[in-house]
Amino acid sequence: MAVKFCGGCNPRYDRRAALETLQAALPGLCFRPARPGQPAQALLVLCGCTARCADLTGLDAPLQVMVCGPGDLPGAVQRLGASIGKE
Repeated sequence: MAVKFCGGCNPRYDRRAALETLQAALPGLCFRPARPGQPAQALLVLCGCTARCADLTGLDAPLQVMVCGPGDLPGAVQRLGASIGKE
């Protein structure tokens, strides 16, 4: 699971805490920083606000999940869990 944080120019919630919540909810996934040119099963993008302006250039994954606030976490858990066969 590749993880991309936005630039943080307008964070409206604690993105690090959101990642920790997802890691706790999905212990079967290995989270690593997203790197251009390194394919991943899924890409988790933690945006600080609803602008969704994170630069995804060179990042490739069949599943991309955007989190723009705490309200997006349950859906992210469901989508990412389904990517590893768990819900």
